[in-house]
Amino acid sequence: MEGNQTERTSDNVYNRFRKNNYKTVEKYLSWTIPSSIPTLYDTTFLRRLQYGFSVFYEEIKPKKEFKLMDRRDHDACSSFREKWDREYAKIFMHCKEFTNLQINDKILLYKNANYLFTTIERMYTSIECGSNEKNNYMLTYDNVVADLNHKESPNSINTYVEPFDRTKPLWISYRENLSKLLHKPMLNLRLTQFELVYILAQILWSTQVNFMIIM
Repeated sequence: MEGNQTERTSDNVYNRFRKNNYKTVEKYLSWTIPSSIPTLYDTTFLRRLQYGFSVFYEEIKPKKEFKLMDRRDHDACSSFREKWDREYAKIFMHCKEFTNLQINDKILLYKNANYLFTTIERMYTSIECGSNEKNNYMLTYDNVVADLNHKESPNSINTYVEPFDRTKPLWISYRENLSKLLHKPMLNLRLTQFELVYILAQILWSTQVNFMIIM
């Protein structure tokens, strides 16, 4: 009974953060007038998206020395995610092609791009901050990094979060896929910020009409 109560409490806290995220994001997506943008960038959709991403990146990139994660802080992670979602929504509001859409279409495109782009951006930022094949780590929230060479997923410091004993076996395959399918290719390609924004544009406009993701 105690384990079930812990799991329900954890779910309630997580859902509260996600609900707050959604309300904040929906407020930004409801804008119908594009955010101001320098004339130099106000030429094509990709240039406008590039400017929006540069503003976003200044807000979410780490601004102090890294610390290695030994235990996960669920509250800190959720708080950063709320900020990430909010700033991420603002990227697209610099683009008149996006602000001209109906609100339901904006939400659908945002959800799809958010879902697919989060890990790509986190890995890109990790590499920009020094992650390499020898020091294989990934930024999670703020300036906290997870060691992708570690054999186990860190437990949470929060008492209301269910211990990850059941999911620890999944950490190895997840970690290996991150390294093989994302970290190493991005290192080898030496991905630039412009190329990252181009990937985001491709993800954004590749959403199918019947494709739905629950936020």
